[in-house]
Amino acid sequence: MTHPPRKSGVFRVPWVFTALLAGFILCTTAGERFPVLLRLGMLLGVALAGLVVFRWSRTGIRIPLEIGILCVFFVWAVGSGFLLVIDNDSFAQGVKRMVQVVLVAGCVASMAAMRRTPAIGFLAITGFALVLVGYGFLTGDFAAAAEMTQKGDRVVGHRAMSLTSNANALGVSCVWALAGLAWLWRKANRLWQRGLLISLTLTLLAGAVYSGSRKALVLPPLFLLAWVWFCYRRLLLRRAAVFVAVGIATAACVLGASFVLRDTFAGYRLRAALSAEGDGSTEERRSMIEEGIQMVFEHPFAGVGLSQFRAGSGYTTYAHNDYVEVAATTGLVGFLTYYSIFALVAWRLVRTRGRCHDPEVNYTAGVCLAVLVTCAAAGFALVMFSGISFWCFISAVVGFASVAERNVSPRLVQSHQRRFRAVAIRRPKAVTALHSARR
Repeated sequence: MTHPPRKSGVFRVPWVFTALLAGFILCTTAGERFPVLLRLGMLLGVALAGLVVFRWSRTGIRIPLEIGILCVFFVWAVGSGFLLVIDNDSFAQGVKRMVQVVLVAGCVASMAAMRRTPAIGFLAITGFALVLVGYGFLTGDFAAAAEMTQKGDRVVGHRAMSLTSNANALGVSCVWALAGLAWLWRKANRLWQRGLLISLTLTLLAGAVYSGSRKALVLPPLFLLAWVWFCYRRLLLRRAAVFVAVGIATAACVLGASFVLRDTFAGYRLRAALSAEGDGSTEERRSMIEEGIQMVFEHPFAGVGLSQFRAGSGYTTYAHNDYVEVAATTGLVGFLTYYSIFALVAWRLVRTRGRCHDPEVNYTAGVCLAVLVTCAAAGFALVMFSGISFWCFISAVVGFASVAERNVSPRLVQSHQRRFRAVAIRRPKAVTALHSARR
């Protein structure tokens, strides 16, 4: 049975599930550095699955189609990878991670569909990122990242990692957390609440800077611009004063950011990457992408096998590009299957915004579209398809999009209209006469 859409208030979020999800992300992300947390993460994963099965058995909400497609991708990637495996250890690790991805994505997407809001994943990743930033400040990891030394012609600096296994995970998590704050922005009706959200945004941006990740510096402006465009486009286009004010604020933020980043290691790495000479890291990643494209041409149908990119690469690492990694390791079949998930989600969100007149639902769909745009851009420099934190984040969008699109479908609207007319016809004549007399 399909229910009509309801407003997704912040107090309708299952906080126990969200807190467990944030702890699970923390444990799995820091598991390489802290094995005890990895074991705790396994227990949290079992608890999450149990909660979802219990709630799902009571509500009867069907699992989103996108999760079914993800399962098909999993079967293809593991099956073809088993036949093409070269490095058994890497393949075993890849299968283990893909099992975790499918289970977590199914749990989060189902819970988001039951609650009709993506806040579960958004707030979980936001809490996770704030824990990372707070830990970095308290332990002095960020203070150490503020110091740089000169060795000949090369600048050497420390990249903060906090509790994560690498610095990029810290920086990108701070970027994903912005979606949670953007979702809360509409819920904040008072000045102090919006001031708190702005303060948290600055804190997350500081974490991205201290991580030294160039991706974490480029993605926040893209997300903020996409958020403004999808959620406040009509306001910008109808009021010239607001449009000019936003333009001035954007220019001021760019100038302020360039001034702040000038003496940071992250700013130095970004300038080196954009310079004519380039830097060693950028050249290596470009070579990895070229190797991946060559693998696609040599093995177009099934690729070189799940987690086998490093076995066939001269750099013995992953491709540093989500599109190339998926195409090279699972072939064009896996590539089309995997990215059809995101195409379907985007189609659902666009249909929802075109047919739904609820401002709450439209705003949430706009935030989700901004998330998809940011993730599409991040795919050019990140490998995300096997990331636990990424799927905890994006599967919340999947769950919300599936139920929102069903609730505003023309067939469902016509069904509600027919039901309303039938109820009106069955009303007793005395009640109808009484309502007429009152009018």
